[in-house]
Order: sequence, then C-alpha cells, then structure tokens
Amino acid sequence: MSTSETYRIEYANSALGSEAAAYIFFTVVLVFIAFLSRSNIITSIAWISLALMTAYVAVMALLKLIFQGRKAILIISPEGIKDARLGSDFIPWDDIEKIDVPAPRRSLGMMLGIILLGLCLLVIAIILSEGALFSADTLDWSRPDHHVWLLLAPGRRITGQLRGAKRSIRQVAGDMQHVGIAVSDLTYEKPGLLELIVKFHARYKKVEKTE
Repeated sequence: MSTSETYRIEYANSALGSEAAAYIFFTVVLVFIAFLSRSNIITSIAWISLALMTAYVAVMALLKLIFQGRKAILIISPEGIKDARLGSDFIPWDDIEKIDVPAPRRSLGMMLGIILLGLCLLVIAIILSEGALFSADTLDWSRPDHHVWLLLAPGRRITGQLRGAKRSIRQVAGDMQHVGIAVSDLTYEKPGLLELIVKFHARYKKVEKTE
C-alpha cells in the first residue's frame, strides 16, 4: 500500500436509481389506493400519509443521484478519512482510537420520538389492513446498523458543518466522540469498507514509542 494510494468512494448510482424507481412506484400505487378509498376519509388520509413517506424517500434518492452521483462521498487516504456528508475536514488516523465500536446510545428524546413514530405507523397499519392485509406480527421495527462507528481519542473532535451531521457525531463520556460513517447506498458494502478503514488505520496511525 503506497503513500499515494487514495480511495474515492461514491454513491452506487444503480442502487440509487432502483431505490428511487421503486419508491416512486409505491407512491403512485398508494395515491391510487387513496383515490379509490376516498369515500372513507380516515382510510384515505392513512394511505396518503404512507404515500408522503415513500415520496420523501424517492425524492431524497433522486437528489443524491442528480447532485452527488459523480462526487466522492468518502475519501480514504494516508492522510485520514473524510466524509463529505459531515462537512468536516479529514479525520487523521492518529485521532481515531478504535474502529467499528458499538453504536452509541440514542438520547432519551430521540428514543421517545422513534417509539412514538413506531406507534403511529402501527396504528396506520392496523387501520389499513383491518386484520386482512397484514398482521401486527409481520411488522419488524428492528433496523440493522448501517454505519461504521469510529471512536476518537480523548480531546480529539470534529464539528460537522452540514445539516444532519449531528446524527453521526455524538459526544460520549470522557471528552470523546463517536463518528458514524454511513455505508448505505455506497459502492462499498459495510464489510469491505470496514476492512479498508482498518487496513489504512493500522498502517498510517503513528505508534507511540515507549522507552
């Protein structure tokens, strides 16, 4: 691995295109169903609510594809690692204490928000299905972790300049930070990206010599 070696990781355009097309299709279907059920205002509003959710996901995927499809989202080099989604400079390898640490716990307010959203979606699902389309037993609220979490050394910190960066930069005890590198929609899947980060970290992190 030479010192000039640099990896520029982009979004997987094919995956983003497929995701956008799928959610556009879901949105059209849900809007059509809402139109057919317009006689029942509650059911119609529930379908429209689901259509808005799928439309949001489709729009976000299209925005990534149009404006960031050819840009380097993640840069891994001997200098460090840089995530364009955080709006920060390179994180030097010396600043990284550990790699792929467990995801930090969410704040109480965020956890309550997620629980409330889940309950709302469950109510909508029950209204829509009326016990026929799908049962509550088929709903799975668990979400796999799509991040590689880095633990920075004490006193080392980064400040994300972009909106949404706070979700991936979290303060922990002992004046340390967790930094989450999202792997969703990238050309690298999590195992490959994790292996690459570990290799660069092992080679370019300076080892303190003790006498």
